Amino acid sequence: MVHIDNLLSPITASKEFLDNNNVYFNIMTEYLKLILETKRVKASKWLMDIMEKGIPIKDIYVYVFEPALKEIGRLLQTNKITVAQEHYFTATTQFIMSQLYSKIFVSDKNGLKFVGTCVSEELHEIGIKMVSDILELDGWDTYYLGVDVQKKDLISFLIEQKPHVLGISATMTIGLQKVIEIIEEVRCIEELKDIKILVGGYIFNIDKKLWKEVGADFYAPNAIETSNLLANNFKVGKITSFNNINDVLYIKKELLKIDNEIMNTSKLGIKEVVNDNSNKSLIKEQVLDEMTKLNNQLITMQRELSKKNIESKILNDKLNRLSITDPLTGLYNRREFFNKIKVEITRAERGNYNLSLVCIDLNNFKRINDNYGHDEGDRVLKGFAKITKTYLRNNIDSIYRFGGDEFIIILLECNAISAKKIIERLNDKLKYIHEILSLSYGIVEIISYENIDIKKLLVEVDKKMYKNKRNFKNNKI
Repeated sequence: MVHIDNLLSPITASKEFLDNNNVYFNIMTEYLKLILETKRVKASKWLMDIMEKGIPIKDIYVYVFEPALKEIGRLLQTNKITVAQEHYFTATTQFIMSQLYSKIFVSDKNGLKFVGTCVSEELHEIGIKMVSDILELDGWDTYYLGVDVQKKDLISFLIEQKPHVLGISATMTIGLQKVIEIIEEVRCIEELKDIKILVGGYIFNIDKKLWKEVGADFYAPNAIETSNLLANNFKVGKITSFNNINDVLYIKKELLKIDNEIMNTSKLGIKEVVNDNSNKSLIKEQVLDEMTKLNNQLITMQRELSKKNIESKILNDKLNRLSITDPLTGLYNRREFFNKIKVEITRAERGNYNLSLVCIDLNNFKRINDNYGHDEGDRVLKGFAKITKTYLRNNIDSIYRFGGDEFIIILLECNAISAKKIIERLNDKLKYIHEILSLSYGIVEIISYENIDIKKLLVEVDKKMYKNKRNFKNNKI
C-alpha cells in the first residue's frame, strides 16, 4: 500500500546539492548565482557561449540544470529564497532549455517513441521536460504533451502515435490517483498493450516501491537514470558526454579555462548572494520585473511556436496529399490503394458485408493519344476521373489511378451484380468525353476475408478485365 505519511513528509533540507566532485561545479554555482541576481540574459548568453566551446548539451542538463534546480528547491525549503525567486529560476531555466531545441531536435533517430506528460494540477513539469529532451538527444522521437491534457485526448494521442514508452510525472500526492487512472485506462486498451509506462517525480522518489503499486513498468529518479534505464531495456545506444579520449582531454581543458574565468570575474559566491538581505526590497522588485519580462518572452515564443506548428501542419498535409494523389487526375494513386485496401477489408470483415474490386482499362485511349495528341489524352483522363466520381458514393467508395489508362475502384457493401450495373452506366456516359472512348472492366467480389492475398486479388481482377478487353477488340474486328 502507499504510505501517505512518507509522501507528505517535507523535502530533506539539510543536504546541499552543491557537490564539489561535480566537474561542472563552478559552472553550476555561477549559473545559480547569476539567476538569483536576476541576470537571466547574462546567464543565458554565458551558457550558450560555453556550449559553443564544445561542452555537450546533455552535460549541461545533467550536471548544471538538474543539481541547480534541486539546490533551489532546498533553498526554498529552508526559507533562504522566496517562492517568487524559485519560480523565476525555474522559468528562466525552461526558457534557456527552449533555446537549445534547434540543437536537440536534429539528433539521429533510433526508431523509438516516447510520450511524456504531467498529471493535472501539477506545477513542477520541468523534470519530465528534461527527460524528454535527453531522450531526444539519445535518438528517441519524443512528444511532451504538458500538464493540461485530458485523459481521453491523451489516450487518442497514444493510439495515433503508438509510442514505445509513456512517461508520467507526479510531484504532489493530489496527482497520484490520476496517475493510477491513466495507467488503468492504458492497460484496458488492446491497441496500447505493448506500451511500457515509466513514472517519476517527488512522490515516487519518497516511496521507492510506489511505482510497482500503481502498475508502472519502470521508475527512474532523474533524467540521466531514465536515459540509462531505457537504453538498457530497449537495447539502444545513448548519447554520451565523451566519445573518445581526445574529447575528454579537450573538454577538461575547456572546463579549466571556464573555471579560471569564473574565479577572475565573480565577486560573490552563491552563499553571499542568498544571504545578502541589504537590498531585499530591491531584489523583490527586480525579480517581479524580470518575471514579467520573461513571461512576455515565453508568450511570444509560444505564439511563434504555434505559428510554426500550424505552418508545418499545413505543409505536412500538403506533402501527404501529394504523396497519395495522382497529379493529373487528382485521384488517389497506386501507393494509396495498397494503404486503403487493407483498411477497407478490415472494416468490411468487422461489419460483415461484402466488397467489390473493379479494374478498368480505357478502350481506344492509345488511339486518342496518337491521333489527337497527348493534351487531348490528358483531357480525356481528367474527364473520366470527374465523371466516375459522380457514380461513386462520397466517403464510401474510392477510385485509384494505377498508371496510364488503368484504374481500380473499391465499392463497399456492393456485390458483383450491383458493381456491374454501376460500371455499365458509367460506360454509357464515356462517349460524352470522347466519341470513341469506352471501357473494359473486371470485377471481383470479396465474400470471405480469411487469408486474403491482395496481390492475388489484383491478378484475378486484372485477368477478368483483359478477357473483357479481348472481347472488345474481337468485336471491333
